[in-house]
Amino acid sequence: MLRLNLGRIVHGDCLTGINGLNDNNVHRGHIGPLGGRREIEGRHSVALQRQEPVNMPEGRGYFAKGAGAAPSIGYVLWFDGAAPDRRKLADLLALAGFDADSVSGNDSDMVVSVDGHRLLVSKASDGDWPGCDRPQSHFDIRPDLLEKGETVKIALVDDPGRGWTLESVLTASRLALAMAADEGFFAAGWVPASAAMSADYFVKVITGWLGGGAFPALGLVGMTADAGGTLVSTGLSLFCGQELTIPASSDLSGLDRARVAIRFINYLVVNGPVEHEDTIEIEGYGGFEIAPFANGSKINLKRTPIF
Repeated sequence: MLRLNLGRIVHGDCLTGINGLNDNNVHRGHIGPLGGRREIEGRHSVALQRQEPVNMPEGRGYFAKGAGAAPSIGYVLWFDGAAPDRRKLADLLALAGFDADSVSGNDSDMVVSVDGHRLLVSKASDGDWPGCDRPQSHFDIRPDLLEKGETVKIALVDDPGRGWTLESVLTASRLALAMAADEGFFAAGWVPASAAMSADYFVKVITGWLGGGAFPALGLVGMTADAGGTLVSTGLSLFCGQELTIPASSDLSGLDRARVAIRFINYLVVNGPVEHEDTIEIEGYGGFEIAPFANGSKINLKRTPIF
């Protein structure tokens, strides 16, 4: 039997941003896009330092397993006003400690060579979100704010059919953090999860992850509630080969289920997919049955009265 200590939830009030989780879809703590330069610089100064590699297992093959379903586009970034051009992007990279000469191409299609990877920075469009024209999960940001501003995307250049690897996700995250230092930046989206985040939230969780902290379970993984109240993940399969479902429970609130989901997502990302039925105990929340289904591509986490 597996025991998980829920520990401290770093995502805080963003739990209320899970679509369909409850009637309150106003995302508390949102920072608007029109803050002054001093506020912006102080808010994003943490992103200007080059981060050490994340403490996470590598070479497990889960990325290759899910590559066929994952889009070649990684991040979409929102800017109030004009997005960085080639010269500004080079300045931002230099400020973050990267090679300022790593940017090639023109202002519309810039290729950035960082850490042995080549990533395309170009204008984004609604069609970049697979299966929809907008992100479906929103963390610390109201959906209507994403209808304004200029957007750019960060996509794979070399062999996009191979899909994302852990290393290329880390590189794209470092690049996105460097661009987050631009004074007009106000939101980021991770396309494989169909998820959007406010500027503050994005910088906090991604910087923490790159520095060896917890995986950003709400951000690089999307989470929505279906008509029956079941929480369903999006984009988790990119990191562990499985998506997660947690059905509604009469003795567990929606927010508590979201907290359980965060901890179990972290477990799956670090330890890999669950291949067999099992029972786990999550401290403070009791026992849960875990059962793979859909040929192992999904895993269901259901409250059990055993404990």
